[in-house]
Amino acid sequence: MRIRTAALIVLCLSIALVFVMAFDFPFAMPYANVDFYAYYAGAVLFDQNENIYSSSLTGELLNGLNLPYIQDSDYIYPPYMALMLSVFVEIPPRVLAAVWGFLNLAALVLSLYWMADLLTRQAERARTFWTFLLLALVFLPTNYALFVGQVNMILLAFVILAFRLDTRGKQRAAGIALGVAILIKVSPILLIGYFLFRRRWGVLAYAGVTIAAVVLITLPWTLEYNLIYVRDVLPSLSTPQAHPVNQSVNGFFSRILTQSVFSNGWVDQPDLSKTFTFVVSGMLAVWGFWAVYRDQRRPERDTDAFHHLNAYLLLLVISVVISPLAWENLYVLLAAPVLLLLFGWRSASQTGRILTIAAIALMIIQRWWAFHGEAPQTFPVLRDFSLLMSLGLYGALCTIGALYFRISK
Repeated sequence: MRIRTAALIVLCLSIALVFVMAFDFPFAMPYANVDFYAYYAGAVLFDQNENIYSSSLTGELLNGLNLPYIQDSDYIYPPYMALMLSVFVEIPPRVLAAVWGFLNLAALVLSLYWMADLLTRQAERARTFWTFLLLALVFLPTNYALFVGQVNMILLAFVILAFRLDTRGKQRAAGIALGVAILIKVSPILLIGYFLFRRRWGVLAYAGVTIAAVVLITLPWTLEYNLIYVRDVLPSLSTPQAHPVNQSVNGFFSRILTQSVFSNGWVDQPDLSKTFTFVVSGMLAVWGFWAVYRDQRRPERDTDAFHHLNAYLLLLVISVVISPLAWENLYVLLAAPVLLLLFGWRSASQTGRILTIAAIALMIIQRWWAFHGEAPQTFPVLRDFSLLMSLGLYGALCTIGALYFRISK
């Protein structure tokens, strides 16, 4: 009862926060919903047949509407989310921002309920769900994702839904959910490895059909944008980005191998940073595939949903850290694996428990630390501590280690 009450209180506070941020009360923070407004600008430009990836057009549009905008913080995704949102551009953007925030919260609630449903019996489900909800809402990347208006909670819902449907034998629906997740952001494509090693051919087929169908049906409107995305946007994402909020492999090597206002690298070699990022990201992906493949060959695991979810989320965490721009709000996806590790605390090894505690602590400290890193006057101090500006990444790597220990038992 106490856990449910606490969860409901925090949920109500989160709903209130969405309302406050959307309607720009005097005490609201200046960059509230800044990422959603980049989506909104992409949608408006799509509706106007303009370049949705243009920084100048995005800045001109949002500044003209007196909406939050950070220079060069533009729409950087495949065009399909812009296409979907373009249907709603006649609605006032602040109203849309509120609806978007509520949709993200609803997606988070659904994700956690589906996880509780997967992991527990009916008698224990409610308590597990409320515990998950409370912990997820106080998880700092969740607050950050909600603040900037990111799509990541909706993305998490489709990722968890794909797994849940697959465990229930609904491979077609699972494939559609996975396909939608990949259309929102490319990074979940790594999850294909899990279904491949599980020999879920129906999931893979319908994910491919979903993606192909959307691409072909929308081709008259999205062809040019897809070409721009492949030709210009994707290559630009590999550029070293040392900002302290970027908790990716790219961010780590950018901070130690390049010189910038954000970091004091050991050398100033952007090309070397790109090379190390590419090699280490590839190694992590290959290692993740090997770990899941090795695990899935064990026939005794066939009916163990808890175990399979550990393997599935292992690939999800790797997909986050190898994303070139894994801003801390993307780490809301790590709420699922962290909660899974806490759920299996009693059966975890001592090493797994230590790694779980370290993961949570490092990600919490990183969010506090990044506040200082985002203040320009602190750059001269923080740039001498480049290794300490990747604490969130270290936490994600601890999460990967803890999940690996779970599936290798």
